[in-house]
Amino acid sequence: MSTINVDKPLIIECLKELSDIDYQQRVWIVGSTDEVSGFNDVVAALFDDSLLEDALLKNKVTFTMEADNKLRLLGELIAFLPDNITTNVLVSQPKWKDIVKLSGDVYHLIK
Repeated sequence: MSTINVDKPLIIECLKELSDIDYQQRVWIVGSTDEVSGFNDVVAALFDDSLLEDALLKNKVTFTMEADNKLRLLGELIAFLPDNITTNVLVSQPKWKDIVKLSGDVYHLIK
């Protein structure tokens, strides 16, 4: 079975964004004029565009066992967030702090 190669720089960028509450406030909620992003965009980039979702399913190890397990958990936490809610409501969800912390943990493991 061949190994799926992921876009590591994109994954690192997405994890940094998911772990940065100040960035989320400035760009996602307030809407900075010189930066454009949003939760749906960063999640799609992290799991789809980077090929991370496929790699976590098919590779024996993509980064390290610890990082891979944390990335799987991050995907599960994100999947359990309610659909069709505003960004303000999203970042006030009880699990949001867990997502931010876990994103930061994985960011520091793989950067």
